[in-house]
Amino acid sequence: MWSPAKPLIKVPTNTISISMPRILGMFLGIFLGIVLCLCPLSPAWASVHIYSQDEVAANGGVMVRSLQALRDNRDRGWQVVLFAVVDNAAESGKSENNEATAHLRISGFPGTVIQRSAPLKIQQGSQQWELPDAFQLKTDPGANTDNIGEYDAGDFLAGLQRRRPITLTLPLAAGDVAIVLPPFAVKEWLQVKEQAQAQAPEQS
Repeated sequence: MWSPAKPLIKVPTNTISISMPRILGMFLGIFLGIVLCLCPLSPAWASVHIYSQDEVAANGGVMVRSLQALRDNRDRGWQVVLFAVVDNAAESGKSENNEATAHLRISGFPGTVIQRSAPLKIQQGSQQWELPDAFQLKTDPGANTDNIGEYDAGDFLAGLQRRRPITLTLPLAAGDVAIVLPPFAVKEWLQVKEQAQAQAPEQS
């Protein structure tokens, strides 16, 4: 009975499955290297933004903002926003003073309940601050904003001088959580302070 001749050269069936991932990995590595060379990482202050007067107030207000996405010691995500508003009402003749305010807003996922009767505690080295909640004073009592806390950060920002890590102790109904700001985030907060001071008109 006739049978097909056996091939003289055996081709491994797993050659493609082994080499293809390696080839793809090499191309991916080369591509990422080119991207990093042509597009260097942005500096830490790149997320500090200045908003024009039309976006803040009709009297010439300017807002400087830093936004960070951080995680607490229970691995839950938080949006941490520090913003300073410079009210140039005096320059436009609507007020006698140029007022500047700073606020720290912390937002968690829906279902998180912030304890508003307790202050937000901030620690940097031996320095400590306690910021009372101010968000309940500016919101609709019927709105569901339990997961948002906003604090008057004027005194804190005025006293902030160094880029050392900062720990935020946020009071929750289920117990306090700690959010650590790394030095690059503290640098952004110092940028907010400097930019707000630069935006404020000089007193005559």
